[in-house]
Amino acid sequence: MTGISNRKSVYTKQRRIAELAKQMPEAGLHSLSYHMDLDWMREAYRRTPKGKAPGVDGQTDREYEENLE
Repeated sequence: MTGISNRKSVYTKQRRIAELAKQMPEAGLHSLSYHMDLDWMREAYRRTPKGKAPGVDGQTDREYEENLE
């Protein structure tokens, strides 16, 4: 999948989640993990500011990148 189509795919999934949340505001969306695939994780990494403090798990952006694929 190319970078642009990858981003469109992630955006489409995000829009679908938002639509479901609007349709069922009283329902909690318990598990979104089935929407998150490697393309989703790559796009999330691309959007994350680099060189900041480690996450709550202590992992840096460089460590995350090394294990992304």
